[in-house]
Amino acid sequence: MSPNEADFYDHLEILRRNILILLGFFVAAGLAVFLFAEPILSLIRRPAVALGIPLYALRPQEKFLTYIRVAFSTSAVASVPAAIVLLTAFVLPALSKTEKRIFLPATLGVLLLFAGGLLFAFLVIVPVALGFFVNFRAGDGIQPLWSFREYVRMIYSLLFAFCLVFESPLVLLVLLKLEIVRLETLASLRRHALLI
Repeated sequence: MSPNEADFYDHLEILRRNILILLGFFVAAGLAVFLFAEPILSLIRRPAVALGIPLYALRPQEKFLTYIRVAFSTSAVASVPAAIVLLTAFVLPALSKTEKRIFLPATLGVLLLFAGGLLFAFLVIVPVALGFFVNFRAGDGIQPLWSFREYVRMIYSLLFAFCLVFESPLVLLVLLKLEIVRLETLASLRRHALLI
């Protein structure tokens, strides 16, 4: 085996180890959230409680399955920063000094923007969205009966969506700095991006 092949297999082993660490973290976090779900569910239900919206389990298995969804989704949210740190540790040795000067601040920026997107979605977007849905055509005689499962699904969908939206400017900036994407290309796609 040549030295290059040995280095390649060493890198694959490190990658495999990092993936196993991340999977272990994901499973442990999910189990912890499932076993101690009350504080997280209390936090998730807070916007609905503030608007006086009761939540119902409409099927016998709905409550149990929704607890599993909360555990899975919360674990996925918690695993993103861990994945970013492990990815940084894996990629960093292969980067040049110039790339490291871009990559390290970008990693910190990704973590901060992820947290910012999470907080903005939960504190601003979720209450506005719930207020809109609960007040939509309020006088039409149709009473809302909100499912616990669908409520949780909507909350986590908004959280994930806004985390991604908050990340996009930094991702574009890094791609521009590393000259993977050209400014002219982005400018030519601006109308399509605005339409989307």
